Amino acid sequence: NMGFSVNWNIRAVLSPGVIPWITYSPNSGYVEAGNTGTVTVDFNTVDHDVGEVLIAQLQFNSDPDVGSQNVDIQVIVGDQEATGQTEVTETALNASFPNPFTDHTTISFSLKQASNVKLSIYNVKGQLVETLVNDNMDKGNHEIEWNADSGRVGSGIYFYKLETENKSFLKKMIMMK
Repeated sequence: NMGFSVNWNIRAVLSPGVIPWITYSPNSGYVEAGNTGTVTVDFNTVDHDVGEVLIAQLQFNSDPDVGSQNVDIQVIVGDQEATGQTEVTETALNASFPNPFTDHTTISFSLKQASNVKLSIYNVKGQLVETLVNDNMDKGNHEIEWNADSGRVGSGIYFYKLETENKSFLKKMIMMK
């Protein structure tokens, strides 16, 4: 693989163009060949109602132009308990982030109640690549990082499966090296 350095900039895309509830930093930068860049995205839902769905898209553009990458964002405004923890109302598997990814991605999920959980990665042929979690987990929101940069997997489509005592979920992610 031949690497190259890239300057990048981000813009929020959504008619009419201004998204007051989302900010990101930095909005531009430089990434040398073989390295990665990090962008922090913050959400402010103070002026929105519980249950409201907020949708945005961040568009990453590069110079030299190697194509743009769009990242879709959907935020469901939740209710805060006095403890500061968001109340989990359903068991769910969220989109991994980043996706596509180069070496690692974070898989997040919510558990409505404590449960035995199995989180596994499968290749496009349906073969088990790795089991990330196989344990009892508490109710709430969870994040598990998959470090796929160990040389055992290559570029391609992978599926991550969350199995609980009552439900099973499957989502797709793409590794691009």
